[in-house]
Amino acid sequence: MKKLIALLLVAVLAVVAFGCTQTSAPSTPTQAPTQAPTATTPAPDNPDTQEEEELVNVIYMGPLSGVYASYGVLTRAGCEEFVMFWEQQGGFKNFPNRKLNVTYEDNEGNADVAMAMFERLAESADAFLFSTTTATTIACQPLALKYEKPCMLLAIVADRAMEQNNKFTFRATAGDKDIAVNHDKLLDFLEAHQGFSFETFVSVHGSDDYGLSASAQWISIMEAHGGKMLAEETVQTSATTDVSGVINKIKGVKPDVVLVSLSTVEAGLFQKGLKEYQCDTPILSSGAGYADPAFFENIGPGGSDGVVSSQTWIPDCIKYCGDPEQAQYWYDNALDLTGQTFTEQQALAWCAIASLVEALDRAETLDGNDIVEALLATDLPYEHWANWFTLYEGIKYDFKNDRYNQNIYASCIYGQVHEDNWKLIFLPGTELDNNPLEWPIKGYA
Repeated sequence: MKKLIALLLVAVLAVVAFGCTQTSAPSTPTQAPTQAPTATTPAPDNPDTQEEEELVNVIYMGPLSGVYASYGVLTRAGCEEFVMFWEQQGGFKNFPNRKLNVTYEDNEGNADVAMAMFERLAESADAFLFSTTTATTIACQPLALKYEKPCMLLAIVADRAMEQNNKFTFRATAGDKDIAVNHDKLLDFLEAHQGFSFETFVSVHGSDDYGLSASAQWISIMEAHGGKMLAEETVQTSATTDVSGVINKIKGVKPDVVLVSLSTVEAGLFQKGLKEYQCDTPILSSGAGYADPAFFENIGPGGSDGVVSSQTWIPDCIKYCGDPEQAQYWYDNALDLTGQTFTEQQALAWCAIASLVEALDRAETLDGNDIVEALLATDLPYEHWANWFTLYEGIKYDFKNDRYNQNIYASCIYGQVHEDNWKLIFLPGTELDNNPLEWPIKGYA
């Protein structure tokens, strides 16, 4: 009798607990507002009886606070949206009774915080995602070796993050050297189709890893095309409030083009300064601050028309992706699903986590070395869902240009600002329909 009473009491408590959990809404929506189109990957069989699911634990580590928080928040949103897609498709196909579990940790963009976090989480983690900041990634790479934990980088462009011989570190998305190859192709395109040659230039870049690395690639490519650098100006990242001196230098030397590699705040300051001081020299940017959705908000209407920048993804790319219907759905519903509109950072995150999860599924084990072997065996085609928002020729990891475990097909596209919107003007290897490129730019002074 006592046993029966105890069982009834447990049942009552369970009902009460269930009722309580329904009264507080989750902070992030977990289900699409409408059903997405069916993807090309079939859902798994659903037997009447299934074993209890075990978790595959992926730890996201990125700057969700601090200087680079705007990037971290967006890459987290991209990961969250992919997880929703993955669950909708039925989860793991080759890895039965496993469920993807991604947790999000704020490393503040600080190397010491990141290392302590890795040490604390390594035992429970099956793999890591590193977002945005180079220093945190490099600091944790010895720990990845120590604990044999695969790490996928996302939205980390500086190539020195990939130049260590670390078998556990991979990057699905483009680095500086990949983007530099396409800078070269862009200049060829402008010279051949627009009859424009860049005889002189000025480089303006941030003092952070991204600014130094991206600008070095731009300068090298421009000089290879016969350009002469008239000035190189460094803007202190997170410490600059006035760029008038830089702009006056540009006005004084009158270059054919300015090469810009700045983060969000500095990009906004610089672009507003160009308009204020009526300096309409053509701008070629290396993405980053110019690709941040806050860019247009920071500078106001009409402050950047004509700017050309490398990007990972802009809405015009949808019709060129492997599954336009699916891409359109996830783009349209991003705000409702994650609280963030879909941007370049989400595209980078989608590709990185999708490539990692696809390899986890093939590995069929959570042993770190087996996951590495699965990643090294990755060979995904252009149309694969991991590549919907990056438009790479494919995803395949190998040694390339002094970098280990780099996606050898990682690339970029180029957009131009038309009336405060990005328009696709160059997709390497693809002839665009009705290319909207305007060159030389009309100017925004």
